[in-house]
Amino acid sequence: MTEQVNKPIRVLIVEDHELVLQGFKALLKNEESIDIVGTASNGQEALSFIAQNPKVIDVAIVDVKMPVMDGIEATKQITALYPTIKVLALSMHEEETYIKGMYGAGAKGYVLKGTNMEDLRQAIFNVHQDRTHFSAKIKNSIFEARMNDLPLEGSKQKNKLAQELTNRELEILTYIASGWNTNEIGTKLFIAASTVDTHRRNIISKLGKKNSTELAAYAVKEGLIELTDEEPPVASNDQAGGRGKKESSKKQPV
Repeated sequence: MTEQVNKPIRVLIVEDHELVLQGFKALLKNEESIDIVGTASNGQEALSFIAQNPKVIDVAIVDVKMPVMDGIEATKQITALYPTIKVLALSMHEEETYIKGMYGAGAKGYVLKGTNMEDLRQAIFNVHQDRTHFSAKIKNSIFEARMNDLPLEGSKQKNKLAQELTNRELEILTYIASGWNTNEIGTKLFIAASTVDTHRRNIISKLGKKNSTELAAYAVKEGLIELTDEEPPVASNDQAGGRGKKESSKKQPV
């Protein structure tokens, strides 16, 4: 189900094909919860627009292959310079190389140009809430590519890193990479938010990463986990404080 928002999500569309651009504008123009605030035909134009309007954009929908500056480079710069702007990748390509490139650059989701209105709308809402979103076909493409992978140079090192994580840490890493926040993970696993944060710090330390964004991108790129299709639970202040059923305001001990 599509989430409700209090005010329209302000969207910048970055697409070099005019017909595709007009098609997406037509799809979204009657959506009251989404407001298209600008368009650009390449990454360089997008960065110029954002520099002039840094506080009016919530989500940038960015094509992958464009002239002058492609989507991967544009996404790297947007997420580095304007961390409050979430990037949703848009492409006709479903190869894992492009998907990993955009996700590694900082995109929170990836949809195909042939996606339907409901998937596009949900993708925009999800990345705006700092959650990941991949179209169903993209998820299948990633899974098939991993199933067909041959052993590569460095795979022993990757396996060694994965083996350093406990089952609980791998479980939490899956939810982190899938865009869940601390309270949502705690609610799902019936543990305190502080316990989730402790596991997060341990995972970051073991894998040698700087933060959760870098951690999530690395985990997906290296195939350490599979993203979950589950919807995050509604975080409960009572449950986030401990284990057990949410029967009353009394917190259960962890």
